[in-house]
Amino acid sequence: MRSFAITHDGGEWGAIVDSDIATDPSSPALRGELAKLGATRVVVAHARPAQEGDRPALAWTRASVDAFHGACRRWLGALATGATLLLWPRADQVVSDIPSAWSLLRTLETERLGLVLDPDAMITESMREHRADHLQRFADALASEPRTAMLIDRGGLPEDYALHLPRLRQPEIPHAAHGT
Repeated sequence: MRSFAITHDGGEWGAIVDSDIATDPSSPALRGELAKLGATRVVVAHARPAQEGDRPALAWTRASVDAFHGACRRWLGALATGATLLLWPRADQVVSDIPSAWSLLRTLETERLGLVLDPDAMITESMREHRADHLQRFADALASEPRTAMLIDRGGLPEDYALHLPRLRQPEIPHAAHGT
């Protein structure tokens, strides 16, 4: 499991795990890998839909959502006490938009589970024409949610966009591709 340290204001803030929460193994192997990180915030960059035979299932199907929620529970159980699991919603993932983000937060009601707000990764190509409107909707719906813990800024976000959130400005993160 590859990971990348995140710093904020000169100190260690957490770690990004380059792993797919929905398909990577759980149990003692996962617990050991997460313990090695020693991070109090673990950001998971991928949550792809489950497989159905030889092709990915649709992200919004009950099977994909249930498998994803089960994986979140396993990861939460494997994290050190007091550590937080932060999911990074993207348009091609199980958590891809405002309704799926809220569904996750309502289903798994724990302060140990949160979100990374990455507006540009949640915008599909067809949404780009109305980007400013979508950015405002994301901010209105998720920026003030206490379990939203960080903002990914790929450039082009207004300077006053979610000022209270730590802002990660690192567009070269390889797994942070825009949308689909």
